[in-house]
Amino acid sequence: MSDGFTCLPNALFDDPSISHLSFRLYATLAKHQNEQGECVSGQDALAMELNVSERSIYTALKDLEQRKLIEVEQRGTGETNRYTLMQDRKPTSDQVGSRLPTTLMQDRKPTSDQSRAPASISTTKEYTPPLTPPLRQVENVSYPDDFSRFWIAYPKGHGSKKLSYECWTKLTLPDREEARLGLELWKGSRRWTEDDGRYVVDCERYLKRRYWENPPELSKRDEYAEQKARREAMFPGSHFV
Repeated sequence: MSDGFTCLPNALFDDPSISHLSFRLYATLAKHQNEQGECVSGQDALAMELNVSERSIYTALKDLEQRKLIEVEQRGTGETNRYTLMQDRKPTSDQVGSRLPTTLMQDRKPTSDQSRAPASISTTKEYTPPLTPPLRQVENVSYPDDFSRFWIAYPKGHGSKKLSYECWTKLTLPDREEARLGLELWKGSRRWTEDDGRYVVDCERYLKRRYWENPPELSKRDEYAEQKARREAMFPGSHFV
């Protein structure tokens, strides 16, 4: 750049298929190039200068690179790329069409920012498109029959099967049998049957805290049956509804 003006190659004007953003981006790179025709600029700084997103800058850079208008040199992790402008490139026959007006650059007084002509804008890390995370593989784990029967009998949607099995392995065989018998009592208890099973504890908690050792309260139906049996024992021959 000299005296506030930027020289652009005719190939840029002779290519009617080039996008408006790619045209502006090339002109911006040319504005900040050094004497060797190189520009070291961060994509975030270019996006801020052109008032577009970094993704748009990334797409426009790929477009310019495919058109052989620039060469991109990656300088390593955490470093900005170096862009070399190919100003001596000639347009191909399929790109030559109606020429754009060559009077886009009008005479104007250079500003203080333009007179400096910085060769580097930013040293921040380049934008990289996000990678799609790999699909999570589901492990096929087989469990013993005794635990599988207990897990099937336990109320659905309460607890982790993996954590419950870890607690199950710490129990002795008699404890496992008592846990299965105690589960039936708890499933019929008033606590676990009210509010559609809202107060059912997780399976791993049931096993870890040995719930079968603390008999639950009877459900309303069992409590009524117990009271009825008690009245019939007190008054033999009577029938209570």
